[in-house]
Amino acid sequence: MKKIFLRATLFSLINFCFIFFGNAQVNLCGMSMDDIHANASIIKELRAKYPQGTTSELRAVSYVPVWFHIVSLTDGTGGVPEWKILDMLCNWNKIYNDNGIALQFYIKGFDYIKSDATYNYPRSLTGDAGVRSNKKADGANVYITNGAGAKPNDGTLAYFSNKQYTSDPSYTNDWIVMLRSQVTSSFNDAYTIAHEMGHFFSLLHTFNGWEPAQFIATAAKPCADIYASDKVTLTEKHSRGADGNCADAGDYMCDTPEDYDFGYGYSGCTWTGSAQDPNCVPVTPSEKNIMGYFVGCLNNFSAQQKEAIINNYTYDRGRQYLRDLNITPSLVDLGTTTIVSPANASTVNGFDNITLSWSPTTGATGYYVQISTSASFASNEYHFLTANANASININVNNTSAAFLQPNVNYYWRVRPMSSYKNCANFVTARFATTIGSGVNNIPDVSDFNVYPNPITNTKSVEVTLSLERSLDAVIKIVGLNGQIINQQKQHFDSGFTTHHLDLSNLQNGMYILRIESDRGVLNSKITMAN
Repeated sequence: MKKIFLRATLFSLINFCFIFFGNAQVNLCGMSMDDIHANASIIKELRAKYPQGTTSELRAVSYVPVWFHIVSLTDGTGGVPEWKILDMLCNWNKIYNDNGIALQFYIKGFDYIKSDATYNYPRSLTGDAGVRSNKKADGANVYITNGAGAKPNDGTLAYFSNKQYTSDPSYTNDWIVMLRSQVTSSFNDAYTIAHEMGHFFSLLHTFNGWEPAQFIATAAKPCADIYASDKVTLTEKHSRGADGNCADAGDYMCDTPEDYDFGYGYSGCTWTGSAQDPNCVPVTPSEKNIMGYFVGCLNNFSAQQKEAIINNYTYDRGRQYLRDLNITPSLVDLGTTTIVSPANASTVNGFDNITLSWSPTTGATGYYVQISTSASFASNEYHFLTANANASININVNNTSAAFLQPNVNYYWRVRPMSSYKNCANFVTARFATTIGSGVNNIPDVSDFNVYPNPITNTKSVEVTLSLERSLDAVIKIVGLNGQIINQQKQHFDSGFTTHHLDLSNLQNGMYILRIESDRGVLNSKITMAN
């Protein structure tokens, strides 16, 4: 499976999650305006019931299970590799930890969805159906897709589909979708998932109310309107005194400055605009707040935002399912693994039966293994995710995922330990070369295997002789040194001593592998045509 990743354009990177439907701009981060207003009510309700005083830094850490849905095309190509999710999760947890938020996230599992519609257009009717049908009830759900909208080129990087309360207090519409281009090893890209999880736990944008407009509406006016562009939300004033309204306007946070979507399309991390609030006072947005849009500048949540996240997790009735799943994962730090075999710069015998092994390491519940013809692992990349702590993996011709291995090729391989929570380990890398070799040469019950004549000098056929304790159904293949299958045919071998004549009149002079493949094993013999 080849992995090819295209980075988003600079323009799209300024937009975390804005969504277009047709020509109408109706949603931001997947939340309808009604849902946004409902989130505002939740923030105010929980703040009233549980006022600040017990900061999130003083609360015990809670662990949130996350299902990562890797969406690919219907043919199975295009999905993000799991190791990039490991890196994103490592950085995401660091962002929350550095901000003193007592929540950490761990892998509940990987889910694999093969759907062209869900991969490219998860907001379309068919794509959304794929999201809904694969949603898991025992954790938060993050879907990683190629597109994040309802149609091509809508500029969406990620979105949060908000809760909808029904008679059942669980959330029926409660997940995050994000582009695979945002799932990288870059620490800055992890702010996308940190931002969306802020929405997940009730936070609004710092510029709440100006969402549908997506431009700085006050730039050409001496003073802002009383109401934001949604004509419902009060425009937040600069003052935090008696003439201010921060608790009931904008994002409902009094420790985040007023912001009328100044970050959208803005270049730089220092706001130099001249917009004014409804009292004609110059505004001073926070360029570093994670819930804003000054992309490339983000690094913090405010104290009230952190308190709102913790309040939502701790007290919101719709989060009960996460509280019930607060199981502490293994907190053992991952040790360092080392390559055992094939050792770096070594040459293996053959190409169709290779065992990769490494030293086991403390804390690992599995390992992530990659093989590539590229030293950067940027092309012709194949990966394996072990489901246990065994420190080896065998790749042979009976394993369909190993069909990419070819003779006389240099391969690079690397491995890293992993667990559900501790995923910040580094890869260790080595390279090896394959040969034409005999490789696998074992079928149970075969006591003798011979190819005659060899070299083939005066005839166009050979005799393949087997001595079998029981009959065998197999496929005889002639394989070139480049791995190309030149011809193949099915063959039944009776028990006992049996000989089959194989026509090789179509072969040019040279060296080949005669291979006998069966569901019980494989036999290989090098043959040479020298007529």
